[in-house]
Amino acid sequence: MRTNIFSLLAVSITLLFVGCSPAQEQSAKNILEDSTKQNEIMDAISNDPQMMMNMMTHMMNNAHAMHTMMGNDSLKQQMMGKRKMMMNMMMQDTTMCKMMMSDMMGMMEKDSTMCNMMSNMMMANQHMRNTMMSRMHQKGMKMGQPDKQQQMHMHQHGGMHNN
Repeated sequence: MRTNIFSLLAVSITLLFVGCSPAQEQSAKNILEDSTKQNEIMDAISNDPQMMMNMMTHMMNNAHAMHTMMGNDSLKQQMMGKRKMMMNMMMQDTTMCKMMMSDMMGMMEKDSTMCNMMSNMMMANQHMRNTMMSRMHQKGMKMGQPDKQQQMHMHQHGGMHNN
């Protein structure tokens, strides 16, 4: 009987070590090699709003992901095709609209070429030009006489270029 207990204990300890060994752990890479598991994971991420936002944040912060997306003409066309849907979402959700505009403004601060392009687009749009001029007038700002903050901003971006 004592031999059976020691044998059972030895087998149990062996199974415990074998069951908990690193060889049994599945790495993310190994799991993703299985196309069925990969699709299950993608579906889980796509169907969970928080996970989807996390994934989008990871992609936007990953240089390789951004380079791949920007180099994929088909993906860019699909995204541009969804533009009307995105505009409707922005119109219905002011938080999303503010977030997207804030992101674009941040991008303009970092990229003078993009800033100049966007400012030229806004100036070419009669409604935007009139709105901005009206707001400047309300704040006591005069065209051609930028305040100190505007002067610093324009200096950072090499002035406003008319392209």
